[in-house]
Amino acid sequence: MPNGIIDLSFHSDQDIEPEFDFGLVDVSIDSGATWSTVATYTGAFLGERNVDLTAFAGHNALLRFRLVSDQLVSTPVDLGWSIDYVPGLMHGDYQFAN
Repeated sequence: MPNGIIDLSFHSDQDIEPEFDFGLVDVSIDSGATWSTVATYTGAFLGERNVDLTAFAGHNALLRFRLVSDQLVSTPVDLGWSIDYVPGLMHGDYQFAN
């Protein structure tokens, strides 16, 4: 990641079972050996999310979005988590690995 202040923004459309299922944003600076969770979301939300990644400035970092869910089905059924429009990714500011 570049040096300086790094603000990751993305569009989040989430319908996650509150307090039982979670959307997480994780960062690794050791090629994925360990991960730090930098943001946790639950419940319903539609809009822009921002995550401060300044602590990882100057590092080669991996970023992942993951959904953690329990095995129970909620009623009504929650739809999950969609992520779209991540400007840094769209403009080639960051490189990500699978």
